[in-house]
Amino acid sequence: MQLSPRSTRSKRAASPTTGQKRARQAEPAAPAQGAPTAPAPPAPAGAPALSEYEKERLANIAKNHEQLAALGLDLASTRLKPARAPPKPRKPREPLPEASRRSSRLEGGPRKSYAEESLGAASLLPPGTALDVPAARRAPRARRLVDPGAPAVLPPPPPSEEEEVARLQEARALYKECFVRIKQATGGGRADLKAMSEVGALGLKCCEGRHVGSLPGMPPGTEFHNRAEMQVCGMHRKWLSGIDYRPAKDGEEAVATAVVSSGGYEDDEDDGDELWYTGSGGNDLLSSRRQTGAQKLEKGRRNLALKNNLERGTPVRLLRYVGEVPPERSYSQRLFIYDGLYAVTDYKYEVGARQHGVFKFKLVRCAGQPPLRKEASAKLHQRLVDLAHRDGTAGERHRVS
Repeated sequence: MQLSPRSTRSKRAASPTTGQKRARQAEPAAPAQGAPTAPAPPAPAGAPALSEYEKERLANIAKNHEQLAALGLDLASTRLKPARAPPKPRKPREPLPEASRRSSRLEGGPRKSYAEESLGAASLLPPGTALDVPAARRAPRARRLVDPGAPAVLPPPPPSEEEEVARLQEARALYKECFVRIKQATGGGRADLKAMSEVGALGLKCCEGRHVGSLPGMPPGTEFHNRAEMQVCGMHRKWLSGIDYRPAKDGEEAVATAVVSSGGYEDDEDDGDELWYTGSGGNDLLSSRRQTGAQKLEKGRRNLALKNNLERGTPVRLLRYVGEVPPERSYSQRLFIYDGLYAVTDYKYEVGARQHGVFKFKLVRCAGQPPLRKEASAKLHQRLVDLAHRDGTAGERHRVS
């Protein structure tokens, strides 16, 4: 239903405006019924006369007040909030007592004595009583962390070389027994790692605390049957990575302790007494054994540990992977040989055969060791040649006549 303009204007005129609402709130409440009505204040001189609308509005207001008063509702009491009680007066602060102690040194007078005579009657009690010293001055008793009557417990001394050799032989025999048993029961199934876990669960550790240099019972020429056996013996403590290193500790930088040259990197160059060993990282070791990314020289990385060997002059133990051998030679049909200590003499960063940046470290065999076995790197070099020629991407150094 559409309203006419006339009806719309009448509705707007009937609804009070904001100014009218404020005028109503400002008006005084009507007197109660029967109370004398105060005369209206005279209009100020010069004030304009009220219009008919305003006279009608004031009459309606007075009528509403009379109805509220008849109902017993006091409009003024409903609008006005009760006045707050005045705050209680604050008591004046008492003056602070004079200090009981003052510095006689600053005043220039005699120093005060705090000997037992000035402590009162408590000091007159026999020594050893609870009141011999006031409780406020009694120091708390310190807790004894070590019983003085108990015998001193010192760490065990490091084992001698003879004890290390005996422990090494026991660990190698136990690892072989576990490996053969697990391999026969499962037909493989990473028997090397399972056997390593069993030996470790027995708490049998070899060369503990020995990291750098030669190890007792394992001279150059010692043979190992897999990488897990190296970890059990303490020769190389990383069963997957080629570089084993001692982490940074007590302000000392991380240094490499042992490396395995197994042909996993096609950029290796091995000539026996000298070799360029490719650093760690960016290689698909578990699949194609190809370089798939660039290597980095960062803190906490094995490449940086090898660089620290160069700066500190610390040699590394070098182990070479011989390859697969008959069961009569190795119970795992694989063979690794420890070829002695090698010094890190140089390193470089270059683009490898797969067009990725690689770090290469030059390792030179240290003097004063038994002669190197014949053809130490022949099988490794042939494996690198086969790896590089597999897809026809071999470099010039891989080509053989």
